[in-house]
Amino acid sequence: MKKRSMIVVFLFTVVWNTKAQQQIKPSYNFETLVSLTSATQKQQKQLKTALKERNQDTTSGNEDKYFYKHLESIFNKEQQNAFYKAQMSEAVIQKKMHFRYDKLIDTYPFPKEYAKLIEETLYDFNYKKEFTVQKYKYDKESRELAYQSIDAAQKKWVSNQIQLIKTAKYSWKKTILKCPELPDVNRTAYISYHFYLQLLKKGAPIQHAFANTRITELKSSKDLQSIINSIIDCRAELYLSYDTRFENLDSISKNEAKKVIVLEVSNKLNNKLENTKDLYLNGIEYKTGSKAIAAAKKQQEKSNKTKELEILNSKAVKIGLTQAQIDKLVLSLERKDAAIAALKNHKKNSDLSTLFETTPSKTKSEILKEFSKELTEILSKKEFAALFGDGFRPIAKKKASKEFQEITTKYKQLDQDQKQELYKIIILYYFNIEITNAYYKSKSTLRKQKLSVLRYRFEKEYITLMESFDIKIKTSQKTDNRTFQW
Repeated sequence: MKKRSMIVVFLFTVVWNTKAQQQIKPSYNFETLVSLTSATQKQQKQLKTALKERNQDTTSGNEDKYFYKHLESIFNKEQQNAFYKAQMSEAVIQKKMHFRYDKLIDTYPFPKEYAKLIEETLYDFNYKKEFTVQKYKYDKESRELAYQSIDAAQKKWVSNQIQLIKTAKYSWKKTILKCPELPDVNRTAYISYHFYLQLLKKGAPIQHAFANTRITELKSSKDLQSIINSIIDCRAELYLSYDTRFENLDSISKNEAKKVIVLEVSNKLNNKLENTKDLYLNGIEYKTGSKAIAAAKKQQEKSNKTKELEILNSKAVKIGLTQAQIDKLVLSLERKDAAIAALKNHKKNSDLSTLFETTPSKTKSEILKEFSKELTEILSKKEFAALFGDGFRPIAKKKASKEFQEITTKYKQLDQDQKQELYKIIILYYFNIEITNAYYKSKSTLRKQKLSVLRYRFEKEYITLMESFDIKIKTSQKTDNRTFQW
C-alpha cells in the first residue's frame, strides 16, 4: 500500500512539473533571456533565482508582476528594453497602424510617395504604444499616462497631415471653380505640389528635405506642366468671355488677343512655379486686357486690309485693269498706309523725350496728295470711279438729298416722275464732284478747272430739265458752291 502511494505522488509531481513548464512563456526561458539581454555571469545567477521563484509561484497570479520587478533589479535599462521588445506583438502593431493608415489614405488624396512616410510614422507611434504596454504592464497609472501622451502626439500629427492636404485640395477647388472643365487626370500632380508646398511651410524640419526633393521632381513633370497649360488656356478663354471689349472681334483677332493673355498668364504661373509658390491665379490685370485688345485691333486692321485688297483685286479684274496696274496700285496703297501708320506712331510717342528727334518729312495731307498723284498715273478717271466710286456714294447721297429737298420744297408742283428725273442729275453731279476732288487732289489748278466744267454742265442740264417741266429759270441768276437754286 505504501509503495502504491509513493507511485501516485511521483506521477503527480511529474504532471505538475510538466504543467508548470508549459506555463513558462518563451521569453521567460533562461536561455532566451540570456540571449536577449547578453546577461553577465552574475546576472545569470540572479536570473535563475528569479525564474525559479516565478515558476514556483503559480497560484497567486502575481508571478509575472514580481518577475518584472526582479528583472528591473537585475538588468540595466538597455537589457530591460530588449526584454520588453521581446514581449511585443508585431501583429498587434501592424493591425493598429493599418486601422488608422487605411482610413487616412482612403479619405484624403495624399501623394503616393508620401503615403509610405505616413505608414512609417504611424507604425512608429503604434510601436511606442505597444512598447509602453509591455514596459508598464503591471503599472497601470504609468502605462496610461505614457500611452495617452503618445496617442495625443499621434492625433496631433495626423491632424496636421489632414490640414496640409485639405489646404492643398482647397487650392485645386478654387482653380476648378474658375475652370470646371479642367481634366481630372492630372489633378493629382497639382494637389501633390501644393501639399509639399504646405509641408515646407508648416511641416517638421525633418520633412523639408523630402518635400524639396518631391517639389523639384514635380516641377519638371509632364503631369504638372500639362495641368498648368490647361489652366493657362482656360483663364485666357475666361477673360475673353468676361471682358466686353472683345465681344465684336472676329475669331482671328480674338485668337491674337488670346496669345497676349496666354503669354501674360503663362509668365505669371511659371514664375510662381519657379519661386515655389501657390499656383492659384487670383485674376488677370486690366492692363493685360488692354495689351490684348491692342493686339486684336491690330490684327483686325490687318485682316480688314487683306479683305479690302482682295475685294479691290477682284473689282480691278472685273473692270478690266491689267495685272501691272493692279500690282502698282497695291504697292501704292501699301506705301500710303505705312507712311500714315508711321506718322500716327510718331504723334503717339511725341513727348519731352522725343522733342529733338527727327520728325516725319511728310504730313498726312502731303502723303494723301502723293498717293493721289500716283493713282492718276496708274488709273484713268473712269477706272478710278469704277474702282473706288462706292466709297464716295454715301457723302454724295447726303449732299444730293439736302439739295433735292430744298428744290422740291420750293417747286411743290413737281410730280413724282419729275422728282425722280431731277434727283438723278443732282446725285450724278455730286458723285462727279467727289470723284473729281479725289482724283485730281494732287493737281489743284486742274481740279478747279474740272469742277468749273462740272458746274457749267450741271447748270445747263438743270435749266433744260426744269424748263421741260414748264418751270422758268432765270438765266441771269448764278449758283454758288453750295446750292443750285436760281
